[in-house]
Parts: sequence; C-alpha cells; structure tokens
Amino acid sequence: MNDLTTTPKPDRVKIDDAEFETLKHFATVILGIEIKDGTNGAQIRAKIRAAMPNADTIPLPPPPPEPIVPPVALTNPIVQQALANPVKDENPLARPAAVSLPASAELQHASRDPKVGIRFHKTDDKRRSRDVTIGVNGDIYRCQRGVDVKIPYRVYLAVLDAKEHIAVDSDEINPATGEPFKVWEEVYSYPFTVNSMPSDAEINDWLARTGAGFKNAA
Repeated sequence: MNDLTTTPKPDRVKIDDAEFETLKHFATVILGIEIKDGTNGAQIRAKIRAAMPNADTIPLPPPPPEPIVPPVALTNPIVQQALANPVKDENPLARPAAVSLPASAELQHASRDPKVGIRFHKTDDKRRSRDVTIGVNGDIYRCQRGVDVKIPYRVYLAVLDAKEHIAVDSDEINPATGEPFKVWEEVYSYPFTVNSMPSDAEINDWLARTGAGFKNAA
C-alpha cells in the first residue's frame, strides 16, 4: 500500500491533523504554492490536496537546531573573570568572553581585526536582498554580491555560522505527483568564495587579544 495512505511516521502528520504553520511550511517550501496573508488552514489543506490528491500525510518541518554551548573549564581564567563580573540572568559558562566580561576595545571594534578576502555569490532569487547584510555585536556590515571585498575576521565567523535548511529534489519519486520527494539540506545563507585568509599567527594573536570572544563554537 502507498505510504501516503498508511499510519503517519513519526516525522509525518495527517493533513487533517496538521497545524497551520506545518501546512503553510509544506505548501510554500515543498510544493512552491503561494500562500497569501489571510489564508486559513482549511484553504491551505484544499491547495495541498489539489496538488497531491492521493496524499494523506505531509512531513513535519525540521526542528530548529539547538544552540551549541562549548564546554568551559572552571579553571579557565576567562571563566574566573566572568564569575567575578556576573551579569543578571547570564550564564557565565556559556558566553564568558563576549558577554560576562567588561567589553574591551578589541571586542567592541573591528578596525584591528585580521581581514578576509571574500566574494558573495550573486543570486537570481527575488526573495534575497541585493546586498548581503551581516550584524555583529550591534554593528551592521553590508557587502555587494559579486564583488571582491575584505571583511573583518569576526564578520567572517558570523558568515560561517549563518546557515539554513532548504528543500532539494531527492532521487525518490512521489507516486502521487510524479515529482521527486524533497529532502532537507543545510547550506550557507550567503554562499561565498574566500579569496584570501589571514595567517594562523594573525588569527591566534587576534583571538588572544579578544579573549576568544568570537571564536567559532563549531
């Protein structure tokens, strides 16, 4: 029997039981259906059934990634300073350098950061902005796509952390629609090519000056 009409798997839900956000996510991201403001759940269900008349279930959207908190030793000097300078409602073991410690000039300003040569790829996606805009510690950096630029190292780390999930075609064909099933793939939010990197010595010196406040947890 077709899997679309059997008891839903843990990662799927019956169309009749799906919540509004699940229906909207499936319709817009997987099926590419435009959902206008004011559309209700019943209307979205009708659109899904029109596109997939034999379907009984739809996949649940992927859960948001859990934040990564690197282990920190209590004997670490940075942690000891963070514990000595507590911030209300802040866990000093989670973000000791960037939050709990008094902000240093090195942490506040990117002028002395090593520079990374980078080019952000152009895109034909009309939903994407013409320029790439990255915010780091309240400062906004705007870069034109398709142009070689140099960005502070802390901005480069933010670019590495900026990822999202997109739906791409799999090798398996949906018998109800004749189209490939979609699978989720993690990609960079701002695809790029690195043209030049600072030396390891420059990076290590900068990390030492900032107390590793911007060190990539990954």
